[in-house]
Amino acid sequence: MAIFRKKDATGNLECNFAYMSGLSNYEYKAATSIKQNDSQARLEIRKRASNEEPLLLNYSQIIACGVVQNLKIEKDGNNAVSSAVIGGLILGPIGAIVGGMSGVGSKGVTIPKCFIINYRPTDNPNDTKAILLEIVGASLHWDVFVETLKTKTNALPQQSKQL
Repeated sequence: MAIFRKKDATGNLECNFAYMSGLSNYEYKAATSIKQNDSQARLEIRKRASNEEPLLLNYSQIIACGVVQNLKIEKDGNNAVSSAVIGGLILGPIGAIVGGMSGVGSKGVTIPKCFIINYRPTDNPNDTKAILLEIVGASLHWDVFVETLKTKTNALPQQSKQL
């Protein structure tokens, strides 16, 4: 696991984040490592201080990914966070407002810089889920990581103009 390098021992890009929402069995703000395993065409997501097996997300499942600055979310549980994030990446800023309305009346949180991955789960490919990760001081080379991931996935541009 790389700490200060952008690639692991096998040459795969790897980056550290703070977990925010969208993964089961992860605690809020847990140190999380994501590796782009190119030989398997998937992301490997793991808790940094754990021996647990990584969670796997195929590149083909990713429909959108990107970085959002100063994301304001309602922190009443993972559903409010995820719905705001899904709306924000697919529909733009208006979608984030509409998607986040399910958390009305709960605590608001502003995340300075977030890496968001929208994906289709294998058990329900018509659904859209989101993983929200905060970019922190340990997220070295995150910009290279994100831009490279976009080239390997089915990720859509954030501001689609198609009708």
